[in-house]
Amino acid sequence: THEDAGPRGVMPPELAELLPDAGVRTVVISRSQCHLCTEAEALLARHCKPGSWYREDVDDHAWLRERYGDHVPVVFVDGRLLSYWTLDPKQLRAALDGGDWSPPPDL
Repeated sequence: THEDAGPRGVMPPELAELLPDAGVRTVVISRSQCHLCTEAEALLARHCKPGSWYREDVDDHAWLRERYGDHVPVVFVDGRLLSYWTLDPKQLRAALDGGDWSPPPDL
């Protein structure tokens, strides 16, 4: 299953394959009609360079919905899991600036 798709805190390869180009550093798994997702996307728009972040709708792929459907928004920076449910602006800025962090607990 996709639940065991890779090491803890690492972006699943199937998600990485969906990215439009190599310049994308930040990925948010989101859904329509989700206020937390809207907030996370607004933070990304403010803190990330244009073209450096990408949104994937969790409901567009059964495997994403199965793995992350109840945890959106899910944010990855540089291929590593940064957060789910809420996105802290200070944590995002630190990650974008190259800081280290521990992934959130397993889902």
